[in-house]
Amino acid sequence: MANKPNLLQKSNTAASGVIRDKAAVRSELMSGLLPDIRARAICVARLDDERGAIGRIREALAKVPEGGDWHKARKAIRDDVFGEWFDPETQDNDEALGKLREAAEGKAEFLLKTHVFQAYSASRYREQQEFADDFPYLMYITMGDGSVRESHEALDGTILPADDPFWETHYPPWDWGCRCIVESLTREDAEERGITTAREIERFEHKFPDGENTFEFHPGSLAIPIKDLRGDMTDEKWGGFMQDMMNRSVVMPGGERVSVWEWLEFDGNPIVENGTIKFRPAATMREAESFATIFIGRRLDHNGGTPSLKAINNANETFRRAMVRGGVKRVGEYGTYSNPNAVAAASRDGFWFNKTDFENPEAAFRRDVSNPKAENGGIPFTVAPSAKRYLEASAEHEVAHNLILNSANRRELRNKLREELEMAKNNKSINKVSRYAAQDEDEFFSELYAMYRTNMPMTNHFKKLVEDILNEIRI
Repeated sequence: MANKPNLLQKSNTAASGVIRDKAAVRSELMSGLLPDIRARAICVARLDDERGAIGRIREALAKVPEGGDWHKARKAIRDDVFGEWFDPETQDNDEALGKLREAAEGKAEFLLKTHVFQAYSASRYREQQEFADDFPYLMYITMGDGSVRESHEALDGTILPADDPFWETHYPPWDWGCRCIVESLTREDAEERGITTAREIERFEHKFPDGENTFEFHPGSLAIPIKDLRGDMTDEKWGGFMQDMMNRSVVMPGGERVSVWEWLEFDGNPIVENGTIKFRPAATMREAESFATIFIGRRLDHNGGTPSLKAINNANETFRRAMVRGGVKRVGEYGTYSNPNAVAAASRDGFWFNKTDFENPEAAFRRDVSNPKAENGGIPFTVAPSAKRYLEASAEHEVAHNLILNSANRRELRNKLREELEMAKNNKSINKVSRYAAQDEDEFFSELYAMYRTNMPMTNHFKKLVEDILNEIRI
């Protein structure tokens, strides 16, 4: 057995980056996530101050691979955890305080072992892949002490090619508290030690099937393939899971709140590009319709005529993104319609899209935006510079209608918006929105909301108005 190297010997900025890139997740959300997802987040039970204590703990963890002292980091994390867990009612109870300090100490040690070792493994794996031509084999090594679990001990000395699928599921850490490591070997070293056979791996997998806390940690990427997460879920269960993950959110290291789907950068449907959620285009009409049913109560309605595959894919991507941003949980109806003067429409329980416009958004853009004589208004050309941007703004516009229609206090909201609209008309600031916005308070808010969500230029007053209305909406 090889000597056990010390993972904490040198500064490793790549490992620190792995830790700093982890999202902060509230404990009630963390407990409901699959083990594979939980392995990619930082959470401390009973600590829900995502941008405070957990952020400080994440930074303390990240400093260790940069050369920080393990014991100082453990003390800082322990003190943070203790401070958050402290109950003033027990301040005179020495026994209770002692147990609390002990628990905080244990949690600090657990967090360090889990996240620091995982981060080192991620950076180590990347180095091993870079030098795979010279060191084409990897060897699994345990810590060799009394704390090593039987299933991990059974892998000690396992030697396989660096690109073997085995490492996708068993590159350490692949279980909570795993401290194992992997070393690179030349072909000569691997052959001399003895390369593990496929039969030996089969015997291991039969004897030690994945437990409930086993997670897949592929250190080369935090992405989780859809097929691996879905497993044997039924269509109904999978649809519910997807919906739940789109409606739940986490806080990223920079403070941005995103949906769980966006955070994980799923390799499938949907995926993330440039920080925004994006649907993988379906290859067939049947697949496109199945994607649509994930977020609607019944089958795609074709009353407005059968759309093309391109139109459904564009609609699925555009409306799904708008629904996630707007917090729309689920709609009862979703389908096509054939109004030649509008790109999309909404009701209290559904969304509809113009199949012609979503098939050819460039034509809709020229008709409604770039044509200064267009009577139906729409977002001005100066702030909707492309057909794609126009589709996005149109979907966001309809989501705004849906939010107002479903708000329990919509009468009060409309009264407030009506007053704001009159002021905008009087001081001419309505000209910085669109002609369409001047129709009534509903269209006024929907146009502002579309500009807000698609990051179009708008006055500070209008931006604050949108934020105030969103804070007041009661669904």
